[in-house]
Amino acid sequence: MIDIISAIMVNVLTALYQPFLFAVLTAYLFMYWYLFIVDNSRDPKNLKDSVLIWLRYFKASSKFRRLFFLAFYFTLILFKTLLNRNMWMNPLSNVIGQWSLYIIDNATGESRLTTECVENTMLFIPFCMLLLWWRDIKCDIIRTIYVGIKYVFLFSLSIEFTQLFFRLGTFQLSDLFYNTLGGLIGALLYWLFYRLNKYIDLK
Repeated sequence: MIDIISAIMVNVLTALYQPFLFAVLTAYLFMYWYLFIVDNSRDPKNLKDSVLIWLRYFKASSKFRRLFFLAFYFTLILFKTLLNRNMWMNPLSNVIGQWSLYIIDNATGESRLTTECVENTMLFIPFCMLLLWWRDIKCDIIRTIYVGIKYVFLFSLSIEFTQLFFRLGTFQLSDLFYNTLGGLIGALLYWLFYRLNKYIDLK
């Protein structure tokens, strides 16, 4: 059990650590584009002025911060699922995917530990929470779960089809299931935090 938990933690932390600076820079540039192109109310005079405006906006606007964190985590997911993948000759070689913690080695016949299903679930828990937080969802638990599952499922499906078309990994139903399961758990946690925060505010 300790080996399983250790393997999961190492793989998840590695997936987050490797593209960290890349994700921060990408999220910053995305929010820079959002601030000065989409919201063209700002007119920076030079690079220093634009950075200062960006920082002031980050400090003052909750919506801006939420979108930044979502863009940051979105980039982490894309790096793990698409940008840092090798080409596969046959992306449909394992459509069913891996559903358990152990896989049989065809060469030796021995079973070996694989934590891919748990990692896929854990990867999408924060994503769903950040997505709902950015959208500022304030509704009952059924509606919250529906919104969370819908967006995570569609996002996961788009990743799987992108992997299929560009041969960046394999199209797997198990990935789609566990990613969506992560969305379900993330939606539940978001709703619990929302209710707890609302309860504290009422006291």
